[in-house]
Amino acid sequence: MSIIDTYLSVEKIKNDFIFVNGIKDTFEGSINFSTRNSPCDVYIRANKENVEQNQIDKINRFQLNYKSYYKEIDAYITNHLKLIERRNISKIMNSKLNFDIIEIPQKTDQYDLLLICSKRYNSFIFKRMISIQVNIRNGRIKEIKRLNKLLKFE
Repeated sequence: MSIIDTYLSVEKIKNDFIFVNGIKDTFEGSINFSTRNSPCDVYIRANKENVEQNQIDKINRFQLNYKSYYKEIDAYITNHLKLIERRNISKIMNSKLNFDIIEIPQKTDQYDLLLICSKRYNSFIFKRMISIQVNIRNGRIKEIKRLNKLLKFE
């Protein structure tokens, strides 16, 4: 997957992303956000290699405004910590919010952009991760839900 550091266009997606033909035709690539060190995987749903301009507009708008979602996502994480996680609240709140996956569907009423994000922290000898799914519709967070309990990662 290629890493894109600028705003996207249909041409950039067709040239720089990988097209995967399957049950759901998808262009796959990565985006670097200016304050993040690790790239975020991006999946743009396509119909026979056709990407719509409104999909490009949605991902570009998100790239421009992604910082505006931090406060609401952090508040959700803080309010939905498990009992064992509450002992590490300062570590969790001081850890970086990572954008792991962005999916841009084609023609759905459920969401314009699906974001999978996580916070990683150390607890005892384990590294742990809290992952959540954020559904964004019309530039606003429509739904946030936790994806898993407590994950260990290497």
